[in-house]
Amino acid sequence: MTAINPKALLVGVHDSETSLIESYINKSNYIAECYRAEANQEAIEFLAENEFEIIIINSILEDADGRDLIKYIRKTLNLNTPILVISNIPGDKFYIDCISLDAQGYLSLPLDFNKLKNEIERILFLKANIESIKNGQKLYQDNEDSYFDQVLKDKNILIVDDDYYLQQLMKDILTSKGFNVDTANNGEEAIYALKPNEYSCVLLDIQMPIMNGFQVLETIRGNPKYWNLPIIILSSLGQEEDILKGYQLGANDYLLKPINENALTARIKSLLL
Repeated sequence: MTAINPKALLVGVHDSETSLIESYINKSNYIAECYRAEANQEAIEFLAENEFEIIIINSILEDADGRDLIKYIRKTLNLNTPILVISNIPGDKFYIDCISLDAQGYLSLPLDFNKLKNEIERILFLKANIESIKNGQKLYQDNEDSYFDQVLKDKNILIVDDDYYLQQLMKDILTSKGFNVDTANNGEEAIYALKPNEYSCVLLDIQMPIMNGFQVLETIRGNPKYWNLPIIILSSLGQEEDILKGYQLGANDYLLKPINENALTARIKSLLL
């Protein structure tokens, strides 16, 4: 049933995209008004007090990963509200993650008015039949699976970060899951560690002395031997430009600091399985 005053919630959506969405809403029979949340926590507060017809989420938020907000909406709040993700992250992996976590749509930035219109109307038309969407094949499994854990056991991981406390925290988490973990304190140490070792994944901080994460990425991707090596960049909250630059230089995924244990293991598993 459609709400009396149907609303859309925009989360982390920039001004230019907000204007385009509002121009659609002004002509729409489906949505009457927009609420804006700048970040994850504000969105959660809105969702606790309001019912929305659709939630439109930017992939990178000031205080969270867009995927984590989708997961929170579905698993913690247990809401079936349709979700549309907008993103300027290149490649298919982020798209697959979002759809697998039960987002109903995904659009690349910058937004095109006609594509936006068609996607919102498709999603809202299907809202009445959302159970059929939910019953579709899931590419991402949230639960701990013993088979997957066995497959991942003894995989070699390299953590590159000059923050000793964070480095050891991640190492403790991953070794408890059965990974073999090496550490490097800066980019130069990371390059030397790669040469004699075969790693399944690299966790790479951006801001480091001597050789920063961007320089490491360029060096690794410049060597054909490491073209397929999964790399997850570590970024501080709100550093959207760093995350996007990391993707452009060849990173496969990102994690926001402070590191969440479940997100850490889930990101690595999604790249290695």
